[in-house]
Amino acid sequence: MSLQTDLDAARRVFILRLLARIGAETPADVIYVALEHGGFARDRRSTYAVDLAFLADEECIALDNDDAIMVTLTDRGRMAAEGRIAVSGVEQSRWRLAPG
Repeated sequence: MSLQTDLDAARRVFILRLLARIGAETPADVIYVALEHGGFARDRRSTYAVDLAFLADEECIALDNDDAIMVTLTDRGRMAAEGRIAVSGVEQSRWRLAPG
């Protein structure tokens, strides 16, 4: 794997973990701000949009494009966030959502 491929995979698992933690439908803008503050500030918002499209294609999230893009974690995305399944292009996680 290349460094860029590893960074892409790390950013995508960050998104899934964030959504698992929030636990609700989330505006894409909130995800973008979290990514910028979570160590991915060098990336552009267009990069994040590509990640959301990638995760939607992998059935890890659902996107709703009414007025604003809303993002919802799927069961598959939760399993990937918790490392229970491997998803190509997403860093393998060892993270577990704390109860409560």
